[in-house]
Amino acid sequence: MRDFGDLRSALHATPSEEAWEDLLEHFDALEDAPAQEVERALEYATAHLDRHWPDRLRTIPLRWLTALQGLRDAGVPSIYYSAPAPHTERIVQLARKLFLSNRINLMGAADIEELHTLGHLLGVTQIEIAGLSFTRENALMLAEVINQGKITGLSLERVFPGYRNNVSEDPSRAFFEALAPGPGQLERLALVNLSQSVNDLSPFLRKYELEGLEQLDLRHNILTDPMLEQLCRAPLAATLESLALSDNFFTQAGLDILEDPDKLPALKKLIVRELPLSLRAERALDARGVEVERFEQPIAMRALVSKRGGLEREIYMPATTTVGRGHPSTILLNEELVSKSHAVFTLEQGMISVSDAASGAIYVDSSPIQGKAALSPENSVTVGSQIFTGFRKLQDE
Repeated sequence: MRDFGDLRSALHATPSEEAWEDLLEHFDALEDAPAQEVERALEYATAHLDRHWPDRLRTIPLRWLTALQGLRDAGVPSIYYSAPAPHTERIVQLARKLFLSNRINLMGAADIEELHTLGHLLGVTQIEIAGLSFTRENALMLAEVINQGKITGLSLERVFPGYRNNVSEDPSRAFFEALAPGPGQLERLALVNLSQSVNDLSPFLRKYELEGLEQLDLRHNILTDPMLEQLCRAPLAATLESLALSDNFFTQAGLDILEDPDKLPALKKLIVRELPLSLRAERALDARGVEVERFEQPIAMRALVSKRGGLEREIYMPATTTVGRGHPSTILLNEELVSKSHAVFTLEQGMISVSDAASGAIYVDSSPIQGKAALSPENSVTVGSQIFTGFRKLQDE
């Protein structure tokens, strides 16, 4: 085991994800330490972490979670576990963030209930869940955990499967109806890629308990202009400092409401990326000190995008725009038929064109293309299930 001086040095490192991982190794080394030494180390570490380390960095490692649930005895590879109880039960209280993802197949939505029941989430203030499929019962249990008052940051991404034909079993509806945080409890809230509409989210976001919310992330949903109007009238409007809206169906006219400094008076950062925020509105926001986040490159062209049989939205794009399923694509399409880097739209010498960025099929006016094809406003480009049309330089607007 490393001595107490090494632990002290690790605690005093500049807080970061890497520094936390290094610190975890020191905590793991307490597995074989006498109980008295463990208590002394934990007392010192807790005081320092609470004063100097943000909760969002203090993630419970998977090896602690699996150890707590006895998976060491279930044949789980040793890479996924660490110190057994009783030390892990004590050490886990140092962490403040629970992160679960479908990339880690060992844990699921139902495991949250077990961890909560066993008392292993008592110190958690941040919950981040991505890609796990929630049932109605899972959703109600998570709402119960949050309603107990300690959770200040919540991030949910792709956790609610569609139950549009069976509303009584819809986990998202059950979750938002049951979720009742204490007044001012939530500071950060991310509801990303949940297929939520205005009707789905409006009753929840209008709650007075959300006054005090500082960060709200609504990316990758099916929200339209009435959502902006309701956000600006909601109790959370008075304190909201950061708002992420990209990959929704807001129009330029709808986004103009954000010009008014009285609507979101505390706003400091607005993430719009491809959304058609007008240059006039962007200048007005800049004048009041709001950082508008788009792309690294200036926007240069626009297009209309729709899914077959779905809503149409207008998007702004840089002069070179990649479309694909993964980063670092400019426009992300989360579809199996779309490759990681699928298509490239370019604006060169006043002409807009599209080319194949990988092996994925691209169709212009229903015909497959090879190489590069010039585009006019009347052309349609199919990428996966998405149809791009109405191509124009922004100077043409």
